[in-house]
Amino acid sequence: MQIENARRSVTALSTAAVALVLGISEAWAAAGRPSPWEMGMQDMVTELGQSVSNFHTYLVWLVVVICLFVLALLLVIVARFNENKNPVPSKTTHNTLLEVAWTIVPVLILVAIAIPSFRLLRQQLVPPQADIVVKATGFSWYWPATGLLIGLGFLCKYTNALQLISVLLVLALAPRLRQEFKRPGLYTLLALFLVCTIPPIIWNAQHAWITLAHLRARGSLDQGFGFHVGELLTFVGQHFVVYSPVLFGALVWAVWRSWRIGVCC
Repeated sequence: MQIENARRSVTALSTAAVALVLGISEAWAAAGRPSPWEMGMQDMVTELGQSVSNFHTYLVWLVVVICLFVLALLLVIVARFNENKNPVPSKTTHNTLLEVAWTIVPVLILVAIAIPSFRLLRQQLVPPQADIVVKATGFSWYWPATGLLIGLGFLCKYTNALQLISVLLVLALAPRLRQEFKRPGLYTLLALFLVCTIPPIIWNAQHAWITLAHLRARGSLDQGFGFHVGELLTFVGQHFVVYSPVLFGALVWAVWRSWRIGVCC
């Protein structure tokens, strides 16, 4: 009788243990499983993951505000500056207040993104103290997406093409990245960028290359070809006072921090 009771107890305990293990496994699986109509990220396990999720939500709302603002501007322009209300268009070419505003506002937006981004990046790159550290480094480039984004940016502002120079400099100066010149990904980026340059080239060809005429006037090349020191100093001075200190300061800080934690190659 005692042996039979002992067997029943062992069987009951085994069944309970199996059920507990299966329940815990199911609970862990459900924690990382997407649910219907889920809008945000899944629940994070670590504090750093929760910080990433919060930063993602912050960026989403920031993008929503920017899109609504741009949409409102477009609607105002369509309503107030259409052909019916303005049969004779204005010939105004410059507005100092507007040019300063559309320079400072994007800088403030970048600062609002950069500060929490750098803080989060530092938390990710500085691992906590541990007895044993196993480091696995992965590297991946989304070349087609990068080329398309630079190309779309070029359609909005031609100086976005300078991002290509930045990419090439990074690949050339970082020894572990030079292998990308032997792979097709980089050339996919260049091909997609060149495709995006076709519409501006066709439009300029149909309008007497007006963009080149504009750049020639802005660079004072219409006054004779040569090196205009005054124009260069004016350009550099305006950008340093209004635009560059924030970005240069952020870049210097990022390079210094990367060097300190051994990220730079």
